[in-house]
Amino acid sequence: MSRLLFIFLLLTIIAVPFVLSKRSLVFVVDTTISMTDEISIIKSNINATVDSIKDFDVEFILLPFADPEVGPPINETTSGFLDMVHLLEEKGENDCPEESLGAIKMALQRSGPNSHIYVFTDAKPRTKDIDEIKTITNMCDIQKSQVLIFLTGKCSPTDPIDAVYYDVAKNCRGSVILYDLGSLRHAFKYIKEIVKTQWNQVDAQYDFLRGKNISFAVDTYTTDMMISVAGEHPDIEIINHLGEKMDVQRIINTSTACVVIMQQLTEGEYKAAVTGVDYGMVTIYTRRAIHVEFGFSSKLPRSLDETSKAPIPGISCYILVILDANLELTSIKLQIAKTGEEIHLQYQALDKTRGYYVANNIFEHGKTFKLSITARHKENKTVIEGVTPPVKPQDPVRPLPARSQVFLSRVLFGQTILATLFHFNVYL
Repeated sequence: MSRLLFIFLLLTIIAVPFVLSKRSLVFVVDTTISMTDEISIIKSNINATVDSIKDFDVEFILLPFADPEVGPPINETTSGFLDMVHLLEEKGENDCPEESLGAIKMALQRSGPNSHIYVFTDAKPRTKDIDEIKTITNMCDIQKSQVLIFLTGKCSPTDPIDAVYYDVAKNCRGSVILYDLGSLRHAFKYIKEIVKTQWNQVDAQYDFLRGKNISFAVDTYTTDMMISVAGEHPDIEIINHLGEKMDVQRIINTSTACVVIMQQLTEGEYKAAVTGVDYGMVTIYTRRAIHVEFGFSSKLPRSLDETSKAPIPGISCYILVILDANLELTSIKLQIAKTGEEIHLQYQALDKTRGYYVANNIFEHGKTFKLSITARHKENKTVIEGVTPPVKPQDPVRPLPARSQVFLSRVLFGQTILATLFHFNVYL
């Protein structure tokens, strides 16, 4: 009787998570002696805040500063970040002008594109640092990052709020919100709402709030909006295209800040009636979503049926992108994982009336990416951006060894043993 050697192959597939370029959430904290109470409030609220947003593909960075020292930035795991926040200690003197602009600049240098910089301070910036505004503005323009300044202002209660902060916030699509110690915890509600929704467009303006009306249009692609008003006794009322007052969700409603969220919006012209005692910031967040279909093929595809969900690496590959017929494609970019590199792709229209476009690229094995799509509405010219889910190129196809290209059928003891062999040498 022939002797059979049964070889049991245990295949263990280990899922190794790939790292995508993440938004950075940089907490820039003034650690001078006058910030003792504020730091205590930050420590009391940071755990719940981080826990609610830690799954949104973000990294946390802590950047302490005190005149004349800034940093270094501390980039840790989520738990490590929390540990470092709780280890913060006040130091230095009680001088009020601080090196806050230098800290904001360092935060932008350390963080990636589309990041959020949250500044906690009680002091105005140093006069000698004013020239940093130009550099900060340029960095915000390039990186599309936001800077929000949460100011307690009690270090110099007789000083007016420095207009420099408003310039930074306006140029960096953020806000300046003055809190007292009793309301500073509301800053963390604001942070949660900013992070958990992928806002496509953020507009900020510093203006006179008393009786100000702001008109804005809602198109079919708008899914959510949030409006923040910061000033003295601010309030906001939203009127829809029918002249009716809308019910809104009030996230924050204090003597210095009012934040409302609008959902399930219908297409039309809207008006925000903003009131306040004096000057302040109005920041409007808009989320637009476009439906994008896409696929990959080594040959010029005519439909999605002729494409695959992931490209074959190492060869020239076509990318078929299908948009709503009312949209016109204006750019396609690859957002490369890990490095955060963006690559602009050349494209051409296959059929503009149906929204069919095609681009070409050679993808590298193991490099996960997203497609960043920018389109313009053909009628109202509204620009809409969208990003696809992560795409990982296919694994290279290796030729099978000759002895593995076997389909065995053997009769033994009246039973048929069938073995289908993939990528393995089998010895009988």
